[in-house]
Amino acid sequence: MLKELKQSILNNSTIDTRNMSTEQFLTHVILLIHTHPDLEFEKVKPYLIEFFNGSPKAPTNKDHPINILVKHQQRFSKHIKVIESLLEDYANNQQDISFYLNALKNINNYFNVKEKLLFPLLERYGQYQLPRRIWEMDDYLRVSLQAMQKRVEKLESVHPRHIHSTFREIQTTFNYLKDSEQYILYPLCDALFTEENWQQVAREATAFHFDMLDYVENEEVINPSQNLDDKIQHPFGNGFLTMKEVNLILNSLPLELTFIDERGIFKYFNHIVEAQDMLFIRTPLSIGRHVANCHPPRSLKNMMKVIRLLKSREEEQVAMWFKRGEVFIHVTYVAVFDEDDTFKGVLEYVQDINPYVELPRATKKHV
Repeated sequence: MLKELKQSILNNSTIDTRNMSTEQFLTHVILLIHTHPDLEFEKVKPYLIEFFNGSPKAPTNKDHPINILVKHQQRFSKHIKVIESLLEDYANNQQDISFYLNALKNINNYFNVKEKLLFPLLERYGQYQLPRRIWEMDDYLRVSLQAMQKRVEKLESVHPRHIHSTFREIQTTFNYLKDSEQYILYPLCDALFTEENWQQVAREATAFHFDMLDYVENEEVINPSQNLDDKIQHPFGNGFLTMKEVNLILNSLPLELTFIDERGIFKYFNHIVEAQDMLFIRTPLSIGRHVANCHPPRSLKNMMKVIRLLKSREEEQVAMWFKRGEVFIHVTYVAVFDEDDTFKGVLEYVQDINPYVELPRATKKHV
């Protein structure tokens, strides 16, 4: 089927897809795009339109996560069209252009819902190529939007062609993403995901400031850690603790902890604040995901280098720090080895060190 699809697209001929499911057809399309990176999406699009008899059917429930995401996508599309018209006289429209560019910053939350909620589920169904491709384009659009914002802020010293070329990059990338989502991503998710999957997406979307709770049937989900044993004492370190006490202690540390095992599987993060208030947002849907799929394509190489340095013991720990607004974030990665010196994984801990950098006085010895 893949060979027939390739030949049809390259020769601009028809293909019979009547006996194919949405999942089968889209999986072939994804594989074709992946194996032929130079293939223009515009050549594939007519076959997608034909398969869906125009466009994919939207879920009937207006509060369905797909419908909410499409609404946001349409809003961003309108912003980009407004910016396009304002650029015709950009010298007199600097303030308005900045306003709509700032409005586009919310696109990060939209991207995060895809990357942190939809993509982990797609990976569970064996779909890896599409998430990586779309995440790559998300990152490219993020960078282009940042570049556009900087150039608009320095409008007087920037040549008009740079403004227009950056905007064309934004426009082209966004349109590619919009079509990829409309004709491939959302229909594939709709075909694969169970109702339970969609309920989880809707619940966890609040972490990224997306309100999908009208779709949630039951907001109260019992966390398994609430039922941990509080009677049996287990040896830990130099003492004894119950499993409940261990969990409470980990959730009381002023650190965001994340652990990946020796296979690179994301197994754990502690719960010290709600997801939307985390320095690095984590949600339960990411548990079980391979670390290579948890990071953006542009930072993956650095992340895998960190793991390699720690696993080989070339470094005992790797740290980084940076400012995000008023928050001074410090991140530390340490390797975990057992008593036999066997590598068991990597622990990451994240904290806001601003309170320690800006202590009110030199010493404090009394409560």
